[in-house]
Amino acid sequence: MERSTNDQGEQNLCGTCAVGRQQTEVATGTREKTQVLLEVVHSDICGPIQISTFTCEKYFITFIDQKSGRTAVTLLHRKDQALAAFQAYKARSENQAGHRIQVVRMDGGGEYSGRYFQLYLK
Repeated sequence: MERSTNDQGEQNLCGTCAVGRQQTEVATGTREKTQVLLEVVHSDICGPIQISTFTCEKYFITFIDQKSGRTAVTLLHRKDQALAAFQAYKARSENQAGHRIQVVRMDGGGEYSGRYFQLYLK
């Protein structure tokens, strides 16, 4: 941390240190609170990862329940395995929670735009 002393003997912080010490407000959106488990599930596919897993997966898909924050991650060899991963997650989570998934939110990146996935969600 760079400090300097002025003519009156007071210490001054450098500009970088001053910026680094600033506090920022937590970014909270206006997203509505969910009332029950699986009311809203967020999902995203990540990859390809440069170094694959021991079993050669290069992608992973996440499912996050908005109410509980519970996260499920499934490794995928290819993006087209997303539907099967979602179906497995849906069956498992709905059985455990006793509720059905109401809304699936995605980032709109096109990973879920396949015809079969869209037909399944309808």
